Amino acid sequence: MGQRASDRSRPRRHLHRCRTRRHPRRPASAWQTRRRRRHRRRVRIMADPRSGRKWFEFTTRYWEQFGEYNPPCALCGEIVNTSIRGRLNPWSRSVDHIIPVESGGKVYDLNNVQGVHRLCNTSRGSKPMSEFDTPKKRQSFRKVVEALAVVQEVKREHTYVTAEITETPAQQRPWAPWGWYSSNEGVRPNGEYYYKCCDQKPTNTNILHECPKQAL
Repeated sequence: MGQRASDRSRPRRHLHRCRTRRHPRRPASAWQTRRRRRHRRRVRIMADPRSGRKWFEFTTRYWEQFGEYNPPCALCGEIVNTSIRGRLNPWSRSVDHIIPVESGGKVYDLNNVQGVHRLCNTSRGSKPMSEFDTPKKRQSFRKVVEALAVVQEVKREHTYVTAEITETPAQQRPWAPWGWYSSNEGVRPNGEYYYKCCDQKPTNTNILHECPKQAL
């Protein structure tokens, strides 16, 4: 008979990784249950066949109030060019909910939305706005999404590029893309340190992006 996770020598703080709803004796954690409940609420709201058209009309009405004025992004602080549209452009205009829908925010409330870049919107996720309430936080977030935009372009073009980013992965999180690991730190002959952005994991040899950094 195999040992239980609680009987093993591994630290007890890792036990939550074994607790899933797939096994009746391993109940899901409160975080997992809350995450599923929020996801179901978001899907239920957006699954309405009329929601696509309604959301398009709502966002159009939101952007019309600015006219030719290009407002700053509420997340990164840079200007949002309202003439740029489309899902493929990371800097196209997008409407973000101040209080996320899965957290109980109203979907079609002009007081609960703000103008942002598309990539900033997807990178924020459900993080609270308190993480973007100072210029320093917004500037740090901007550097990260710029790196993300570079990675997206690299994935599309399958080329190698270099981004002038000096943040370390620890400073970039929680927005760092999957694949940024300190174990992939390297140093060039000229003494320049850099991090590699892999496709999925540290041991992956398919390097998508190299990010130079200052020596610590």
